[in-house]
Amino acid sequence: MEIVLAALVAAAVAVAVVLLIHRPGAVQAAAGTVATPERAAGGDSRPAGATREGIEEELVARRTEIARLEERLRAKDQSLGIQAGELDERERSLADRQRNLDHTREELKEAKRDQIRELERVAGLSAAQAKQIMMRELEDELRHDSARLVRQVEEETRRDADRRVRSILSTVMQRVASGHAVETTVSVVELKSDELKGRIIGREGRNIRSLETLTGIDFIIDDTPGAVLLSGFDGVRREIARLTLERLLQDGRIHPARIEEAYHQAKSEIDQHIARAALMHDIGKAVSHETEGPHALVGGELARRYKETEGVAHAMESHHNEVEPQTVEAVIVQIVDALSGARPGARGESLEQYVKRLHELEAIATRHAGVEKVYAMHAGREIRVIVHPEEIDDDEAALLSHRIARDVEKELEYPGQIKVTVIRESRATDYAK
Repeated sequence: MEIVLAALVAAAVAVAVVLLIHRPGAVQAAAGTVATPERAAGGDSRPAGATREGIEEELVARRTEIARLEERLRAKDQSLGIQAGELDERERSLADRQRNLDHTREELKEAKRDQIRELERVAGLSAAQAKQIMMRELEDELRHDSARLVRQVEEETRRDADRRVRSILSTVMQRVASGHAVETTVSVVELKSDELKGRIIGREGRNIRSLETLTGIDFIIDDTPGAVLLSGFDGVRREIARLTLERLLQDGRIHPARIEEAYHQAKSEIDQHIARAALMHDIGKAVSHETEGPHALVGGELARRYKETEGVAHAMESHHNEVEPQTVEAVIVQIVDALSGARPGARGESLEQYVKRLHELEAIATRHAGVEKVYAMHAGREIRVIVHPEEIDDDEAALLSHRIARDVEKELEYPGQIKVTVIRESRATDYAK
């Protein structure tokens, strides 16, 4: 681009020089033409020689200027030539450098290919196989790290939960223990008159000592009008003491021999009530198809119809909280019903459904890699998984138990919880010869 501009400048200068060279003649003609009218008018007194000298001087000055311009043009042309040569040389240098870079790049690629081929020959593996091995090792390392992290989080969660539970329980016991103890550890026996308090105490306190010794309950006789307080943590003993005292007050005879007799009668009655209520608490299920309503209420009405005691009927109808429990027998029947129902396999589940659930549990655990044998135990409440020790390490065993537990949660419906135990056995064998 610079060369083109220089050529244009040189052409413009050449045109200017040509114009200047031809201009003296025109100047002379113009001078002559102008001088004639002036002379005709008689107004020019300068001689013709002086005018010619001035023109010649101007021509000399112009020629000098043109020579200087030509010199500058030649210098500029030489400079442009030098710059053009330098640019050409620079272009050739850059081209050579680019060719050298391309050649070096190709040599590096070839050297890398040779190195990979040599590594494959020495290792006996291809690049893809080596990559797979590296990825597998990285995956195993990440799996071990995640297993350690899972165990660490579980231990920290267990410790934190235990600490928080202890804190909550201690706070609850501190705040509500006293009020709860007063409500649940005291029974009241109404008296017709305060004169009966002296008879209950007996001569030198022998009657009250006999009552407390037999029942294991504290009899509190104070200024409370018309009442005796029975205090003790054992609800059954407290109920036996209450029945014993009520029998004595009804009979009117209060002495140690009669106290012992009344105690044994009350204890036998309580035992019979609990046994009968526990035995017949679900009898309403047998007639629930004939009578509408929950089987507990149906069973209670059926017991009253056939002259069972009110204590037995109440325990039967309240064992599922359709009616609020009011007696010790009712609470005991609730407890034993819950304990009986918690036993694995106690609820009414058909044999086909039970076997199907066991098979599903075993199938879920068996489909995982590395599993050798699976056993569903304790009526489906526990799965024991035996793995191949050469395929599953300790960290993988921990992760496997979590995966099986999550799959069981997603795919099955079951009451309570199912324990998943992964067993990995390592054996070392040698022979003495």
